[in-house]
Amino acid sequence: MEHVRAIEVGLVVLTAAQSVLAQVESAAEVGRYIITVVLVGVLAFHVARGVLVPGYALMILNTVLLFGSFSVKYIVIAQALLWVCLALGVYLFPLPAFPKITSTYLNVGCVTERLEDLDVRIFYPSPAPTTSSSKRVFLPYLHHGKHLAIGLSIFAKIPAFIFSHFKNAWLHAVVDVPLLPPPSANGWPVIVFSHGLGGTLEMYAVLHEQLASQGYVVFALNHNDGSSSVNRLVDSTGRVTYDYYHPLPPEAAKDWDNVEYKIRNSQLQQRVANVQSMINAVEMVQADSTSVFYQKLNLDGIGLVGHSFGGATVMTAATRDDRVKAVVAMDVWMAPLDKDVVLEGPRLPVFHLISEQWVNWTTHMETLSKNVSAATHPDTQLYSIKDSRHNNFSDLGLFSPKISQLARAAGKIDVTYVLEVIADVTGAYLKPHLDLGDAPSWTKLEAKYPELSNMRQRTDMSTDGYQTFASPKHTASL
Repeated sequence: MEHVRAIEVGLVVLTAAQSVLAQVESAAEVGRYIITVVLVGVLAFHVARGVLVPGYALMILNTVLLFGSFSVKYIVIAQALLWVCLALGVYLFPLPAFPKITSTYLNVGCVTERLEDLDVRIFYPSPAPTTSSSKRVFLPYLHHGKHLAIGLSIFAKIPAFIFSHFKNAWLHAVVDVPLLPPPSANGWPVIVFSHGLGGTLEMYAVLHEQLASQGYVVFALNHNDGSSSVNRLVDSTGRVTYDYYHPLPPEAAKDWDNVEYKIRNSQLQQRVANVQSMINAVEMVQADSTSVFYQKLNLDGIGLVGHSFGGATVMTAATRDDRVKAVVAMDVWMAPLDKDVVLEGPRLPVFHLISEQWVNWTTHMETLSKNVSAATHPDTQLYSIKDSRHNNFSDLGLFSPKISQLARAAGKIDVTYVLEVIADVTGAYLKPHLDLGDAPSWTKLEAKYPELSNMRQRTDMSTDGYQTFASPKHTASL
């Protein structure tokens, strides 16, 4: 991404120089030719983006001006308008700045597979490149291509072009590189990740990369229950079609108990089946001698991580599958859960990480408190992140930080920093439960990240045991 960003900056600088030359009548003709040729050369290597269209128009206008004679008054106005549009577009829709990998393993690989009729991206620690290594191909952000934007537009009810700039992003993970040999005979611990409502396997890539850099092999699956923005379908002949988000019927908004709950709970059951199928797939690749993961995974160290609807998914899956050793639930959506899952509470380690937005959703927190109060495992944790909102757990804020904050789709907290916090505390919590390391010092983590707040103030977890923030009441978000 850095070279793409550098080329784009160079393009804007050259366009500015060209604009100045276009207004200087005494500019040497050789200078006009040089700036134009260099600009065309840079254009050949840059990544085209919709927000740069005013810049392209400006380049054409400047080129015409450099070699022609026109009324300066109207030309200056046209240039000014194009510059305003260009500056506004680049400011509102910058190239995403994915956090650098700074954890234990600085190189991360990724393979994309079709396992158990589900698409999955698998992130893992990889060896450092050598001089003899073949050319490294960085993973494009998009797996579903233009279909992600179409699906998100159906889910969010906004035009698809808003999401078109997703195609201009690449991750730090490198495609199809070897797996780093595990540091112990136990193999690498495994995380199966479940995305939220309207999410896909793409939309939590920063978290997946960062967890892989901590020493986990992350299986990020795409659910096929109709709750994802898009899902890829492959028939027996290999023909690919795309299934987009399934909107609810109009009556669902008026009747949760009899309509929407039944739909969402049915989707939840299918999602849980997806997660269990993915755990089966983990066992399958562990036993497959042709797989890069052959005998390199710790089947006794499998954890589940999920966001929102994915949080409900992993909490339910953990009650049904004893292969799961620990769970991290991020802004878990309690509403679609089976009643017994809510009331009985988890029997294994569960770490709840909650946004400030959902802390202030009172009815939700009351339901969550019942679940946490029923937990029997001593390492049940409940933390919140100040100034965060529900979508801060995903990558969405990285693509248009200013718009996300203005639209209250992301909190006041820095969108890159909060992803660092989420990845760090998630990995730290799972370490002792998945045989990767010692239990974390929560005192040190709270000192490192002052936005973290321990919400479990007392063991009985009555509703007044929560420390809430002073902020507007909960509103719906993606």
